[in-house]
Amino acid sequence: MKKYNITKEFLIKEYIEKKKSAPKIAEEIGCNINVIYNRLNTYNITIRNRAESNKLRNKTKRIFKILTKEFLEKEYILNKKSTITISKEIHCTHATIENYLHKYNIKMRTNKEAHIGKLNFMYGKRFFGKDNPNWQNGGEINKIYHCKKCGKKVTYVSNRGLGMCKSCSHKGKLNFRFSKPSPHSKGDYYKNIWMRSSYEIAYAKYLDKNNIKWQYEPKRFYFEDCSYLPDFYLPKTNEYIEIKGWWRDSGRKRFDLFKLNYPNKKIEVLMKPELQKLGVKI
Repeated sequence: MKKYNITKEFLIKEYIEKKKSAPKIAEEIGCNINVIYNRLNTYNITIRNRAESNKLRNKTKRIFKILTKEFLEKEYILNKKSTITISKEIHCTHATIENYLHKYNIKMRTNKEAHIGKLNFMYGKRFFGKDNPNWQNGGEINKIYHCKKCGKKVTYVSNRGLGMCKSCSHKGKLNFRFSKPSPHSKGDYYKNIWMRSSYEIAYAKYLDKNNIKWQYEPKRFYFEDCSYLPDFYLPKTNEYIEIKGWWRDSGRKRFDLFKLNYPNKKIEVLMKPELQKLGVKI
C-alpha cells in the first residue's frame, strides 16, 4: 500500500490558508479523498461543513442567479426541456429544479404530457426493416420459445421459471406455496399448537387422555416436486399418524410418495370410522 507524506503544516497551508477542497488536494497529490479526510481528523483540523464548502465554491449564489423565473419559463415551458435535462446543464439536482418551479408557481407537466410528441423518447425512431430488433436473415420474424421442461411452444419465457412455460414455472419447489401449510384447512389451537382440523384436535385430546406421548408435525419429507408432512408422531411405537377427513388428489400423491420412498417408516391413516372405533370424540 502506498504511503503519503502528508504533514499537518501541509494541510493547514492547503486546506485552511489556500482554502482548497479535500477532493482538490487529493487530486493534486494523487491519493484517495478519504486519505485527506483521515489526516484532517488525525491532526484535529476542523473539516468544513457543506454550507461552508458551498459558500467557498459560490455554488448557492450561482444557482440562485441562474434559476430565475424567466430562465425556467424559457427552458421548461418554451423549449420543453425536462427537469432532468435542465439540472444536468446547470449541474444541480432535478429536485432543485422542481423546487424552484413550485416556488415560481410554474405548473409542472403531468406524466402523460411529458411523453407526448418530441418529449417521448421513442419520437422519430423507426422499427421497420433492419431497425426492427427481430430482424434476421433479411426479414422480420417472431421469436419462438420452447419450455425446456415440457417442450411446449410459448410466446415468452418466464424468468422466474428459468426458461420454462408459465405452468411448469409454478410446479414443485418453484411454487411459492411449496412446503407451506394448506390454505383451505379450518383449525384451532390446542396446547398453544396450531392444528389444522377438528379431527386432529380430537385425536390429540384422545392421546392425552390415554397418557400417550405425541409430537405434532415434527418432520417434513421432501421429494422432487412436493413434500409430505405427517400429522402426528408417536415415539413409543415409532410410528407416524395421518388424520384424514377425506382425500384430495394432491394429498394422496404425497402420501404414496412417502410410502414409496420410505418403506421402513411405519405410518397409519385414521379417518372418521377409525377414529370413532378408537373412541375419539369427533
